[in-house]
Amino acid sequence: MLKPLTTPRENLNSFSCLGSLNRSFCLDTVASSAAVATMQSSPAEMAVQSQTRKRAPAWTDREVLDLIAVWGDESVLAELRSKRRNAKIYEKISKAMAERGYSRDATQCRVKIKELRQGYQKTKEANGRSGSQPHTSRFYEALHSILGCPEASSPSGSPRPSGG
Repeated sequence: MLKPLTTPRENLNSFSCLGSLNRSFCLDTVASSAAVATMQSSPAEMAVQSQTRKRAPAWTDREVLDLIAVWGDESVLAELRSKRRNAKIYEKISKAMAERGYSRDATQCRVKIKELRQGYQKTKEANGRSGSQPHTSRFYEALHSILGCPEASSPSGSPRPSGG
């Protein structure tokens, strides 16, 4: 018979004698004990943890328009179209934003561009539904110049053939 244990370390020590037959059970029990110990953090500890993680400041409209301008540069678009791994391209975008006076890393730029692209696509799809009122989003016109025309997104610069 096993006695109740208080720490994951005690759980590990007492279950190690059970042998290989119940090893997965032992590991599950140790893991769940560690999770319980973690969940028992005091409110003060939780506050300290939340204070150490800082969120980036919200993007201003001017900053988003500058990001769209950097992203919309033909050389940047060509690189994004031609390469699968584009971390270095987002580093370039981040540096271009720094030259304009903003402090955004490559990940922040990539995430914001992804959000802008998704918002544009949703608005475009909503406008494509028959019988719906015209929709727009805050940066729709600026994004339309980058994402809207097939000629701009085709690698050769010529219109893409329509499937049908």
